[in-house]
Amino acid sequence: MSHIIIYTINNEFFDEKSIINALSKIKKELKENLPINRIKIIIQVTIELMQNIINYSNIYYDLKEKKRKGYGSFSLIRKEIELYKIISSNPINHKQKEILEKKLNELKELNKSELHNLLKERIRSKRDYHQKGAGVGLIRVFISSISAIKIDFQPINNKEYIFTMEIAFK
Repeated sequence: MSHIIIYTINNEFFDEKSIINALSKIKKELKENLPINRIKIIIQVTIELMQNIINYSNIYYDLKEKKRKGYGSFSLIRKEIELYKIISSNPINHKQKEILEKKLNELKELNKSELHNLLKERIRSKRDYHQKGAGVGLIRVFISSISAIKIDFQPINNKEYIFTMEIAFK
């Protein structure tokens, strides 16, 4: 079976309104082919990765509307009848790269059971992990993935990188 692009945003600014629009289109596209529990996983991963683009890309503020926008790309692709892939990418600065790379590599080392335990610990904790990256949302992304998550940091210049994540799931 050839790849089918379910939804894509390529090198654009987007915001919370864009996420809502994407979710609506994705749900509409998937509701005929997938049970609700599988759609829920795709929606959770979509929300997390799009929010990460808004929160961690080189952020743009619309001063008139007082809204934050992220710049990046997002694609949901059906690779096979049972296999989906999400690819997200966005520019980040050197400091963000160091933090994300460390936290994501730590998550990559954990098995599903260890990820579930870490998730429970983070949910119970009163500490705010959002500022440090690799919080509850990313842990859930790792739990949802059926294979190793591909992570890449391509340098743009001495201070910026394109951060890409590729997640496969059923």
